[in-house]
Amino acid sequence: MLCLLQILSVELKDYITTATSTIIGTCITACHKLFGKWKRYISDPWNMFDQLMYITMLVAFILRLTLTDDSDFMWARYVYAINVIMFYLRILHLFYISKHLGPEVIVIWRMVCIILLSRYEDMI
Repeated sequence: MLCLLQILSVELKDYITTATSTIIGTCITACHKLFGKWKRYISDPWNMFDQLMYITMLVAFILRLTLTDDSDFMWARYVYAINVIMFYLRILHLFYISKHLGPEVIVIWRMVCIILLSRYEDMI
């Protein structure tokens, strides 16, 4: 009887050890895959731009809720304005995909560059 309990305990220990190592190995493999996907996601500049856009939106929202004085409230408006510009840039990037809107975006971009350059040349 004692011999049978010893064999059973050894087999149970082997089973638990194998199951635990399999679970740990699966978790480590899943973590490596997840880290690889996250690394690939972050390496794209537009995804980083999206994250920055979401962070600025959150900062502007928190500033709007916490600031009470009108002069301080302007900071929230500035951050909101920067965030709107970022949203517009992201939408313009999406328009490049369209065969009808893509060339128009390029024309508008060139026109804005010419206007800004001519405006700043007058200042210099």
